[in-house]
Amino acid sequence: MLLKSQSCIVSHKKNKKMIFLAGGIDETNVKRAISQVAPDVIDLSSAVEKTSEDGTFRGKDPEKIRTIVTMVHD
Repeated sequence: MLLKSQSCIVSHKKNKKMIFLAGGIDETNVKRAISQVAPDVIDLSSAVEKTSEDGTFRGKDPEKIRTIVTMVHD
């Protein structure tokens, strides 16, 4: 199911193949990945996860998300 904003992106780029970049992207390499690949979408899923000391998943970390988004927009 697409959200309204997602469907706008898809319909806007209907005639262009979109590049989705995923796997190992984090704050240490996101800017280089963008400059080398110029993706339309970046999957940061595991890079922004919060875990407890025993490794239990605790959700997404808002600070990690802010850090990467700020880096991308600078």
